[in-house]
Amino acid sequence: MLLPARIVLVALAVAAAVTPARAGIADSPLPVLNGVRAKHLYSVPGVIRLGTFETVFICTSAEKEKTIRLGVEVFGGGGGAPQNDVEAGNGAIDLEAGDTAVIATGETGAFSEDEIIDLNTNAGGSARIVATSTNAICTAMLVDFSAPPAAMVQLTIVAKTKQKAAN
Repeated sequence: MLLPARIVLVALAVAAAVTPARAGIADSPLPVLNGVRAKHLYSVPGVIRLGTFETVFICTSAEKEKTIRLGVEVFGGGGGAPQNDVEAGNGAIDLEAGDTAVIATGETGAFSEDEIIDLNTNAGGSARIVATSTNAICTAMLVDFSAPPAAMVQLTIVAKTKQKAAN
């Protein structure tokens, strides 16, 4: 009787040892938005929320008729779980067909933000843009919100986790 129990314990220990840790945008579970498993649309490296810098995401629904739910998940530089919960509405917004929304890591003074992502800490890492539809287009920028804003830099947007080589 002891031998089978030992085999089960060894098998469980081996399985636990080879289970990969969550690495952030690539393999964190996708959230459920409005009852629908979200799709990973875009990844954004270079997200910063520090001092007078905030990251701004501008997304437009390309749907012809239906409303979609879109969210921005912010991840720290070490990966891991998202720093905000879009399932609970933190960093998520409903977009009617053709609507555009501005989602930011904080108030910038340069944009009229539709959604501010509530982060408990300063962020430096990446973001994952998720939605209930693949029919959305987005851009992102880093904004220095000192008065008046001194600089804005566009950030690279990557389809899911596949970046095309530069020409």
